[in-house]
Amino acid sequence: MIVKFFKYGKNTNNPVKATKQAVGYLFSEMDASKTPRSVKPVTVRGNPESFSDVVAYGNHAGRYTSGVLSFAESDLDAEAQEKIIDDFEKTLLPGLEPDQYSSLWVRHRDKERLELHFMFSGEELHTNKRLNAYYHRADITRIDAWKDAINVEYGLHDPNSPNNRNPVIYPGNLPKSRKELVEKLTEHMTHVMGQGHIEPTREGILHELKSLNLEVSRETNKSISIKDPDGGQNIRLKGSLWERDFEAVRHTREAVEGRNKEYDEQAQERARIARNRVNELCERRERLNRKKYAKPEPVARIRPDNSPASRIDVRNSLGRRGDALSRKQSNRNDTPRLPEPSPVPAVSRNKKPKVLPTIKKEKESDADTNRERNNEIYGEFLERIRRKRRSLKRILGGIFRTARSSIRKSKEYGEKLQHDNRVLRDNLEKLREFGRESENHRTDSQRIANKLKRANSKDYQRMDYPPKW
Repeated sequence: MIVKFFKYGKNTNNPVKATKQAVGYLFSEMDASKTPRSVKPVTVRGNPESFSDVVAYGNHAGRYTSGVLSFAESDLDAEAQEKIIDDFEKTLLPGLEPDQYSSLWVRHRDKERLELHFMFSGEELHTNKRLNAYYHRADITRIDAWKDAINVEYGLHDPNSPNNRNPVIYPGNLPKSRKELVEKLTEHMTHVMGQGHIEPTREGILHELKSLNLEVSRETNKSISIKDPDGGQNIRLKGSLWERDFEAVRHTREAVEGRNKEYDEQAQERARIARNRVNELCERRERLNRKKYAKPEPVARIRPDNSPASRIDVRNSLGRRGDALSRKQSNRNDTPRLPEPSPVPAVSRNKKPKVLPTIKKEKESDADTNRERNNEIYGEFLERIRRKRRSLKRILGGIFRTARSSIRKSKEYGEKLQHDNRVLRDNLEKLREFGRESENHRTDSQRIANKLKRANSKDYQRMDYPPKW
């Protein structure tokens, strides 16, 4: 089993669309590669509608944490799945109760393996503060230790076992052409090392890559990066074959079986160490979460009869008398009042004073019952407030989207008008130039016409009759 967190969950510009796409993928009949799922997704825990409302319309809309627990096994019994989910939530969010966060779990079985997809909202439900369920730099150690402990405790497929280490590792979103190139390179290196043509070391592998006209751009202890022959980003070769300390002797069948046997013998000890590490890190995170996400104190309710039990409720819930609100007195004359106490008579020194009667308080069980009832009423009040706020946010969101689209359209229209204005100015300038040119042509033609007129009048006699030949 492996734990993987996705990079999504930060779209605050359009939270409704982001939530719809994220939740829609979990229940879609098509996978990421647009291939129909052979098995339909099943909801394991949570309510998709309520979760979508919290993420789409909450105080931190568009914020959520998503990931998957991927098992190499095709299926697990339902009880084991529930226990693993409970343990994972306690490890990821220590110190928080299930009613303090909103989560959604969906089971996928269309890839011949079990996948438990999870989503956690980015808002704590009682304080409405920002809740970041996973921060990689702070939580990766705790989650990795939990994964190692769970794999041993439930006997799951362990990716760290020597038998399960792949000679080559590449990301799942790698293009098909690059993936084929990496696989062919791995097969070629394994073949030439098996035939003894190159040394089974990092130096031999680098020499063979150069002989294949592949340029090495970077070397690390765990990988080698080469430049793509077709151009583009570098291709990273990662796995046991491409490590700096690679030795063929360590990868023989006998050596792998020996290391695997030793690894299995130390499984229980590793699980114990990992579980202790998880408990230690959870205690630290629990103190921070309890301090940051402390539940607010419930508001006390005073009984309308202003009875002693109501004063006891106020004192038990608020802790002091000054926090209680005074009862609004009625102006009617028939309002019942408590009789005033009679003055205490003087007592002589030789005579013991009488013990005055004391008012007996109601049982503590009544106060507890009233407090529980007040907490329920307060919870219903908060829920109504949340519903009202979500409805208002929906309305405001629609208004905001409409205004934003109107602003965008007006901006586009303004740019179009500016462009048309520039074109119009250019055309007017061209017309002015044409007008000036036509005026010059007219002046020139008038001047030529005047010259011709003067020439006709001076050099030639005017003949009103046809000439006689």
